[in-house]
Amino acid sequence: QDAAVWQVSRGCRWLQRLSLAWCVQLTDHSFMQVGKNCPLLLDLNLRGCNKISDQAVVQIAHNCCYLKLLDLRGCEQVSQSGLDAMALMIPSCLVLFLHNSNSSQ
Repeated sequence: QDAAVWQVSRGCRWLQRLSLAWCVQLTDHSFMQVGKNCPLLLDLNLRGCNKISDQAVVQIAHNCCYLKLLDLRGCEQVSQSGLDAMALMIPSCLVLFLHNSNSSQ
């Protein structure tokens, strides 16, 4: 699955919406490639992607500065420090879903 996501992200640099919800086999590598290759993302659904970590969230935040909605429900490896970094890098993010994440908020 990582290779497929890499190919899609590489070939769709103008992508604005992407749902990878419940793709439980994807690793941080996939999420970092999406962040690197899809800088125009507005809406990213990663619900249930339990292998995503703070490192990938930071990569996404660093490169996807137009992001308005990010769904991280069920992403248990994402901690408060990853969320804090994202909030600093993307202050314009309007909706952030966190239910069942490893965050205290």
